[in-house]
Amino acid sequence: MIQLSPAEQETIYGLAEKILGISQKGKFRKNILVRNIELRISQTKKKNLSEYLNLVNSDKMEYCHFVSALTIHTTNWFREPPHFVELEKYLKRNMSKLISRPFVILSAACSTGEESFSLGLLMEKIKREHPEFDYRLIANDIDPVSVSHAKRSLFPKAEVSSIPKQYHPDILIGKNQFEDFFTVAKNIRERITFTNENILHLNLDPAVKFDIIFCRNVLIYFEFENIQKIVNVFISRLQPNGILCLGHSEALNSPETFGLKLTWNSSYIVAKSNDDAKNKERKLNPPSTSEALHESLKEDANKYDTLANENTSSSSLPSKETKPKTILVVDDSITVRKVLEKLYQQHGFKVLLAQDAKQANVLLTTYLKDISLISLDLHMPEISGQEWLSQIRSRGITIPVIVITDAHSDEAFEVLGALERGAQDYLNKSELHQDANLAVEKVKAIIESHEEGDPLRQSPSHKVTGRQTLFRPDVILIGASTGGPEALTKLLENFNHNSPPILIVQHIAPSFADAFYKRLCKVSTLSPENIADGIPLKPGHLYAATQDFHIGVAKNKNSYTLITDKCDPINRHRPSVDYLYKTCTGFADRVAGILLTGMGADGAEGLSQLRCKGAITFVQNENSCVVFGMPKEAIKRNAHGFVGDLTQIRNQMNLFIKL
Repeated sequence: MIQLSPAEQETIYGLAEKILGISQKGKFRKNILVRNIELRISQTKKKNLSEYLNLVNSDKMEYCHFVSALTIHTTNWFREPPHFVELEKYLKRNMSKLISRPFVILSAACSTGEESFSLGLLMEKIKREHPEFDYRLIANDIDPVSVSHAKRSLFPKAEVSSIPKQYHPDILIGKNQFEDFFTVAKNIRERITFTNENILHLNLDPAVKFDIIFCRNVLIYFEFENIQKIVNVFISRLQPNGILCLGHSEALNSPETFGLKLTWNSSYIVAKSNDDAKNKERKLNPPSTSEALHESLKEDANKYDTLANENTSSSSLPSKETKPKTILVVDDSITVRKVLEKLYQQHGFKVLLAQDAKQANVLLTTYLKDISLISLDLHMPEISGQEWLSQIRSRGITIPVIVITDAHSDEAFEVLGALERGAQDYLNKSELHQDANLAVEKVKAIIESHEEGDPLRQSPSHKVTGRQTLFRPDVILIGASTGGPEALTKLLENFNHNSPPILIVQHIAPSFADAFYKRLCKVSTLSPENIADGIPLKPGHLYAATQDFHIGVAKNKNSYTLITDKCDPINRHRPSVDYLYKTCTGFADRVAGILLTGMGADGAEGLSQLRCKGAITFVQNENSCVVFGMPKEAIKRNAHGFVGDLTQIRNQMNLFIKL
């Protein structure tokens, strides 16, 4: 692994202080940062720090990993238990005053969510004992990777033993392939919103005031000047008589200088007069019923990032309520906006319309929790669709995006760039006229797949009932559809040049096919070919359908050649994944078949036939798919020898290439 020079280490310390605002004093912390960055440089296959920082500047996802590497991750369940004991006493002691509106908690610097869900477990216990009590919990962290983990709310089952037994009624243990994981009850997950934010600034809605803020074992990483700033920010966000709870090692020496008064160990109450409290509450919460206050808080919560929606096969969880989905249409053409509005409304969607990025930002802020999908035009004034997409992804907004395009070849690189920046798929405008039902089917599949994010159904790892015996194949076949461009980029980036020939079928508009092929060759560093019928297949080369035709493989003794075929579409597609797979069933014992994200069932039957005849087969897991359609159908047919995410499949490929 690469080792950073002393000068490079100082660069990292400076960036950490600039980005995170945290002090870089202390050898232990510095050693952790250096090790983390050295590991990321190796994982991204960069030669030095300069190359890696260029990647960080150009790649939003790598920037997220960079911030995560600079962040100290130390958290566990019910850490510093006295705080939870005292909070429970406080709630019970003041219950008569707390039932008029939800009790609002901020879990600041929440890391991967253990503290936030510990608070949720305590709140749910109180709610069972006092049904009239309700609560809301907002949790944030500067590290987008940790926030993403927290949103999944999925934890190793071994950690259950660290949670006091009194909270176990709200612990749900996974079943079957999820037996090694647990989550918390749906009632808790519904009341927690996770956001990606820096505690130095807290860009939450200023109208939301908190009854208690937990920020424990965080201030120790900051210089005094920033500690003052953070504490003052927290105080400004607390209700009159609200409580600030710090870590035991962070007790304030002079809390009165901040207008605070010690209430229990390292926890402080805002010292306000009763008159000030009444006036301030009157300003924030005009006279209304408890129900109205509840709805007001719900509206405020719409401005924060969305926790994964519920949909699970586990009988231990209640079913998800069905309600109309909302699509945000962002397009500078009033004609396109009206066409899409009519189409989506005819199929039961609610529609929000924006003519540019500025309007889209307003609607996104207001209706964030309601929006299920964004329909995006790339060509807009001032801020382009690509720029806006990068902006919302950098803010941690994961709402699926589908790009609307004319599908001209001169748009190919823009559309492919949008897919690499986090768009899930694209729609040809011609599809909206020629086969509107198919277009809507694609939209629904993307929404459903995104909202089927329940942690007990989707695991970041895989569980395979039978291990297949790996061998070095003569050819590698890969099929993908919706979400495929990004998946293939991740799977094949900087691929081993000693690889057998790789053939890819990606469902894509013919006008984009050649540009996609060239882009993938560049990313993978595999050699391109002039695609034509009968050309020999060579190691270290990449092959794909660059026009409107099927591709396949023919074997002649110990050599292989490419087939191109203009026969009818199969499973509505040309090129078809099933066509590619089925041309190889005669020599399946020399083949590796891989099926990635996509809508429908193309490739499932062909992969099943390959496996039955001796091929090694790999299927992308549900958690990492944009649409779990084709892989799901393959698994139904027992076509999978291995199920995993893209990193796990890549690791398997690295293994069999070396055999």
